[in-house]
Amino acid sequence: MTFKFKSIFFIFLLNINLLASYNNSEDTLGNITLSVDIWHSNIEGEIKNNRPSSLSFKDDLGFSQKDITTFGLELKNNITWLPNVNIDYFNLSSTTNAILNGTKYVNGTPYTNKVSSKINYSQINTTFYGYLYQGPFEFNIGAKIKKINYVQSIEDTKVKGPNSIVLMPHLSMKIHINEINTLLEGQISMLSFGDIETKDYSYSISYRFMRNAYISYGYKGYVWSGTNLNDDHEDYNVDVKGSYVSCKVLF
Repeated sequence: MTFKFKSIFFIFLLNINLLASYNNSEDTLGNITLSVDIWHSNIEGEIKNNRPSSLSFKDDLGFSQKDITTFGLELKNNITWLPNVNIDYFNLSSTTNAILNGTKYVNGTPYTNKVSSKINYSQINTTFYGYLYQGPFEFNIGAKIKKINYVQSIEDTKVKGPNSIVLMPHLSMKIHINEINTLLEGQISMLSFGDIETKDYSYSISYRFMRNAYISYGYKGYVWSGTNLNDDHEDYNVDVKGSYVSCKVLF
């Protein structure tokens, strides 16, 4: 992390007492949330180099859709100076075989005709945030720490993703419609700094079907780009997005 973003994070922690503490009408319920998502994702992106053509994940290599299971843990508290924490994790592994249209290059190596490719991609996001309330509206303001592990193999050649931790500002808005046990939510985190650009976004509708359980339907995406660590003349971008269903249990 750069000094600039370390400073931003430190200032956020110092001023978290300006935000409201977690507010739940039921004191014995809701401070711990466990969630499981089934994410029907679309895998898109490309590898770009100084050759005349790019290598598309979808059109050239044949990557398309993949169901991903995401796990989440949220810890809330009633102490105004202590941030709340949300952690989520997923792992994507996908393999394809495709026939290339023309010659494509990866790490300077030319490929033609039939090629196999594999993506191993996992990500853990840790978000620290506080609350602002205004009637039915709830704003979550904080910082997200993202760790990406990404390796893509095209035959024997590997494209390697970022090896550093990324710190991003985070903002979300929720609308509580308590009369019908419904919650609307949208959130975004963005960063464009140095060698990596990244954006997370999601929006969802949740229904509370039991006292301590929600079911949700939504759409989310993780978009990021960087330089291939195995070839500094080569860039890539990754775009994984799609609809999901989720179950959340509160304790």
